[in-house]
Amino acid sequence: AQLDDYTQKRTKLISIETQNIINKILEETKEKQRLLLLEVQTKSEQFQYEYQNNLQMKINQLNEEKAQQLALLEKSLNEQQEMILINARENIDQLQKEANQKKMNILQKAQEITNARLEQITEQ
Repeated sequence: AQLDDYTQKRTKLISIETQNIINKILEETKEKQRLLLLEVQTKSEQFQYEYQNNLQMKINQLNEEKAQQLALLEKSLNEQQEMILINARENIDQLQKEANQKKMNILQKAQEITNARLEQITEQ
């Protein structure tokens, strides 16, 4: 009977110790899972932060490139408009010069005719 009591007590003690160890393993496992989840969340947040930063930097870069291209386009447009105006001004100036020359020729011809008539009148 003493052996049975001893065996039962030892068996019960082993069962309790085993259950305690199992509980401790389960607690450690839960803690490791909690820490792993926390690490994954932290890394995910860090990745998201870096992604947002990189995205914003790329957007800023594209905006800068766009602004530069638009500035070049505007400069080119202004230069072309200036050339169009210069050419128009030169054409108008040339046309006016030619018109003035024709007017001078007409006035000269009229003067010659007038002088010839005056000569005829004086000769008579």
